[in-house]
Amino acid sequence: MSIGGASRPERSDVFAGVAITALGLMITFANIRLPIVRNALVYAKMSIRLLDGTLRISDIPSAPYGKGLGFPLLALPFVDAFGPNVGVQIASAICTVLFVAATVIFFRRVGERAGVNRENFGLGVVLVCFNPLVMYQFWSGYADSLFAAAFLVALVALDKLLVERTVRAALLYVVALYASMVAKNIGVILPLTHALYAAFFLRDVKEILRNRKLVGVLVFFAAALAVAVQLGRMGKNPTLPLNAQTNEFVSNVGGIIKFIGPNAKAFGVFLLLSLNVSVILLFTRSSRRREVLPLYVAAAGYCATMFAFHGSSFNIRFYFCVLPVFVLGVLPSILTLAPRARTVALALTLGVNAVLVANYNLPTVYASVPFPNKALEKNRMFDNLRIGEHLDAKADLDRLNALPPHAAVVLASEYYQDAAFGIYDKAGLLRPDLDVRSARLKTGQERIEPGTHIWFGLAGGLPRDGFVKAFCENRGIHVEPVAGHVYLVR
Repeated sequence: MSIGGASRPERSDVFAGVAITALGLMITFANIRLPIVRNALVYAKMSIRLLDGTLRISDIPSAPYGKGLGFPLLALPFVDAFGPNVGVQIASAICTVLFVAATVIFFRRVGERAGVNRENFGLGVVLVCFNPLVMYQFWSGYADSLFAAAFLVALVALDKLLVERTVRAALLYVVALYASMVAKNIGVILPLTHALYAAFFLRDVKEILRNRKLVGVLVFFAAALAVAVQLGRMGKNPTLPLNAQTNEFVSNVGGIIKFIGPNAKAFGVFLLLSLNVSVILLFTRSSRRREVLPLYVAAAGYCATMFAFHGSSFNIRFYFCVLPVFVLGVLPSILTLAPRARTVALALTLGVNAVLVANYNLPTVYASVPFPNKALEKNRMFDNLRIGEHLDAKADLDRLNALPPHAAVVLASEYYQDAAFGIYDKAGLLRPDLDVRSARLKTGQERIEPGTHIWFGLAGGLPRDGFVKAFCENRGIHVEPVAGHVYLVR
């Protein structure tokens, strides 16, 4: 029942992957000067601190921001060469290329088992990657594509281990699994999904248990991973800062019930944004093959675990790592449609996705379409469509750069401690002659003189208006809005 090695496939998947990559890199190049936002600021800050020595891999904890070191380390040479803004964008583009490649590998490994002919693998790659969420990852500056690539490689490696039962396959699996953990902390839940997958191959598992050498290697690897994870929970593993997010997952039934509703809705939004009209064909009869049931169960295990994570309701990008599995649940049904119906279904799916990709990745398109952008931005489930935030940040930076020489500017933020500080100025997005200082809600730049311009950035869980009010009250100042998130101290 396991997946065997595929014979030489057609090249449609490679052509599709190259086309997606070329489009993603062109979008990245077009947006390379847009200021990074949100988590990208955290990764850029970590790379900067690794470069200037204020953050060292040997430090305990090595990641005070609760993020894995994998992506900041990958971004390190690019941040050093091109600055923090462009550097993390280049790194995320590379990671998304890796995800596209991992998708090709995934389809080559499992596509035929799902009833998809090799010549249709390219269509599967397009359905996975050509949507606004995945295309945004090229230039987002986020680590999600790195995690998603490791997720797919680990799943393929697990299957190779079950089929080939070699030490090399075991090593590939462990490396991919730990890479997913180092990329994003949620990688620690993958052994659960892999156990669900392996449960369908008990005969193969029994064969592995008869191989004493392989069992010994697996026991060693499992013990090493367990120790690494436990040290991470204790705050003593420099590469895996799980101590900062131990409470992120809800461990009681009441909490799961509390979050499952909004998270399920967000998951539905993810499916609609990724597959749109094709979602009605998900898991129909043509896709319900016994051979792919383990993949569906493993993906369901991952999604169910993420339902217990409060952040999943406004981070639908957490799910795109399992999108290749869901495409396997759609593609066979599309291919079995009558030719005219198949053409209509694909035209609608790819047409809608083309509009969404353009709207949420190209500033000119986004700015020219007032609806539904502003309406969607008010709903947290659409929070990962962030081109609006990039454009707002650019507008605020343009306002500050239009100030007279040597004007006093304070960047006020409370986002992952000091993560927003020292990014835009080092990236050359702020004029060097401006007197730029920084301040958190209760610390930094205690005295702010009248005439100073304050740019209020992100403030964690505080609403922006609430942050402005609390900041001014703490310092006894009064401000008046200039435009955007820029204020003037009176």
